[in-house]
Order: sequence, then C-alpha cells, then structure tokens
Amino acid sequence: MWSWFAPRCPVSTYEKAWLETRMCWLAERVPIDRLLQCEVLTRIDPSFLPLDNWKAVDRVIKFLATRIGVDPSLVEFEYCRDFQLSGIGCLTPLAVQEDRIRVLTGSESLEAERLISRLVHGVSYAFLYNNKHLSLDDEEGLLLAELLAVFLGFGLFVANATVRDADWRLGIVRGWEMSRQGYVTSHMCGYALALFAHMRGEYSPSWGKLLRKDARESFVKGLAFLRSGGETAFDPRTIRTGIRTPTATESREHLERGAPSTRLIALWKLAEQPPLASDFEPLVVRALRDRESEIVAAAAKLVGIHGASMPEAQEELLPCLNSKHSKVQLEAVSALGALGLNPEIVVPELRVMLRSLSRDGDRVVIKAAAIAAGRFGREAAICAPFLLAHLSVALVKVDEELVQTLVEALVSVCDDPVTEIRERFPSGDEGLRRMAESRVEERLNAAVNDGDIVWE
Repeated sequence: MWSWFAPRCPVSTYEKAWLETRMCWLAERVPIDRLLQCEVLTRIDPSFLPLDNWKAVDRVIKFLATRIGVDPSLVEFEYCRDFQLSGIGCLTPLAVQEDRIRVLTGSESLEAERLISRLVHGVSYAFLYNNKHLSLDDEEGLLLAELLAVFLGFGLFVANATVRDADWRLGIVRGWEMSRQGYVTSHMCGYALALFAHMRGEYSPSWGKLLRKDARESFVKGLAFLRSGGETAFDPRTIRTGIRTPTATESREHLERGAPSTRLIALWKLAEQPPLASDFEPLVVRALRDRESEIVAAAAKLVGIHGASMPEAQEELLPCLNSKHSKVQLEAVSALGALGLNPEIVVPELRVMLRSLSRDGDRVVIKAAAIAAGRFGREAAICAPFLLAHLSVALVKVDEELVQTLVEALVSVCDDPVTEIRERFPSGDEGLRRMAESRVEERLNAAVNDGDIVWE
C-alpha cells in the first residue's frame, strides 16, 4: 500500500507513461543487451578536442556513429549564422537531405559539451530514420532520438546540455542568461536515466554525480521510486519476454487498480485496438472522473473513438468543458461532437464554452468546439455569434485552417450565414466583415457543386 512517506515519481503522470512506453518501444527495435552492456560515456576523449575545425568534428561524428551503429557518411555537420536558425523554430535543428541527416548549429553550441550533445542527437536520429523506425512527419522523432541516446549510454551529454546558463560581459556591464537546448527536459532526462540504471541493476552509479543539479535530483528520486517497487512499464522482470499487447483481463486490472501512469497507458492501448468490448465501457466512463487530467483526456479521446455505444459518457463529459486543462477541453468537446446526442443539453454548453474561450486562446480547442457545433447543424444556431467572434480574430491572424473550420461551422449552423455576418459580425473593421462574407459565399457556392457539408 502506498504511504505518504514512500518515494514518489519525480515526473508527471503523462511524462512517466510516455518515457516508459517509449523506452519499451526502443527495446523492441534495439536489442536490450545494448542497454545492459553499453559503457556510459562520461566525457569525450581529450584527443578529439578542441572542436574548432571541421576535421575535429568529423572525428567525433565517426566515433559516435560507430558506437551507435550508423554509417558516419549519413551524418553531416553544418555551421550556420544565428539569424539563419531563428526561422527554423527548432531547439535542436536537424535537416534531412537524400537520407543524410544534417546537424545545424549556431554560435551558442560551439562549447564542446553542447556541440557533442547536438551531434549525439543527430546521429541517434540518423539511426532511427535510416532503420525505418520513424518517418519525416513523425512528431515524436526528435524526442525519440534523444531518448535513444539515453538508451545507448549517452544520457549524460543529453541531460547536461538541456539548459545553458552563462555569464557575459560587455565593457563594464555584466549579465547572465539561460537558454534551452533539446526536446526532453532535464527532469524527464533524469527519470529516463533512472529507468536506464534500474534496468541495469545500478542503484548508485558513480556517473550519476556528474549530472547537472536539476537532472540529478530527478534521477535520484526516480531511482528511489523504482527501487521501492514503484510500478513501471519498463520493468527488468518482464523486458526479456518482449513487449506485448495486454490481455483483456490485464487491461481491466490495470484500469481498476493500476497506478495513474498504468491506467493512462491502458487507455492509450485501448484506443489503438478494435472496437471496445462492452465490459470496458463502465471503466472508461469512470476514468472521466479521475483526478489526473491526462487520464480524463485519454478517456474522453477513447469515447470519441469508440463511444457510439456509450451514451452515458455524455453526462461525465459535460463538466470537462470547463476544465482548466486545454487537453481535457479538447478531447471532451471532440467526443461530444462525435456522439452527437441530446443537442438540447449539449449545444447550450457548447455556446458557453465558445463564449468563455479567449479569442487569443488555444486555437486547437476553438477549432474542436467549432467542429462540434457544426455537427449539430441548425440546432446549434445559438453558437453563431461566438463563432463569428472567433472568426474575426482568425482572419486578423491569417490562420487559414481555423478560418476554414469556422466558416464551415457557420454554414452548417445558420440558415442564412451571410445575413448573420452582416447583422452580428463584431464591429470595428468593415474590411474584415467583407472578408468574412466573401469566405462564406465561396463556401456556399462550393456547396452547390459538392453537396452537403460532410464533417470528417
């Protein structure tokens, strides 16, 4: 039984579940013996330093590629001016060209440790990409590459380069600055290293003392949690049997009595499976009342996927529209739109939600609410003024995707959307009003040829 004084996991429920399932994912694709037998790299060989010329960097790439198992010719290094990187919007910029991974770096990563961290990330990404374990549009690819570096013994470089703090001086003025590098945060990296050490049976590794303070704190707490018997999907006792889909009995057990991260993982796996068995439905509905927002969001998503036979979930979904967590709002409103039940109850709640959402708020939630309103057609006409309010903002921001969604929602809920715009469009900008009219008229003209609007 859990005690108030028992060691606690240092990361959130979502972070714990994500790290453990992805470490299992890596163990399916990279032999676990590589994790168990690899040497933890604590420093770069002094003979490689200083990294002040192309040949020195190429030697490091060849060394890292050999250890990870990648053809060194598949990884290239490119130094860019800082302004060239500013538009990439990427913490660890990588580019793919003809199956080669180009590691892009600016002046801030000329320090040896940070540069090596970037090269480790690039080589790890090359391993996953060239072994067909991820594609260019894989949103998690960059995070998985950093986690692979931990899996293969390069975790110290990843953890210690997540944050850069440095003093600077300009004449008599001195200052201090902090910046972030990488995708996995330092405390997540600390817990990933705890999973790594626990799998290897290392309970007080000397290399742990070399971690930066924030990562070391997460590492120590994570290792204490795992050693005390804390539940983990990345378990040394079962890793040799392979990662498999749990049986129905196991899934029910996980949902009924598992730790929060175990329940979350169970919901993720149910979402990936064929239609939900009827005996799981009460457990999913119960999960909508969970204290953990990530579990509520996962349960709501499951209702949206398999919820045609779960009308009782609607009552639990309605309060979720007022959640403080945007992910819960997103999945709840999407599920209510997918269910399409009881418009006399749901539509007024959608109206309140659309009114309360900040015009500068989460665009993904606004889009989901608009789609849900559109699914109820003319029965959601009372939502029109607030759809118009969000449309005016989307037009100003030139958010084409959101504009299109809001226009389609208006066409769906209004008998005469053009008149609705003329009478109710937010005042203050006649040009925006005419632009909104034009977009709606274009959609109506297209509907003449395309037929009724179909919500995908």
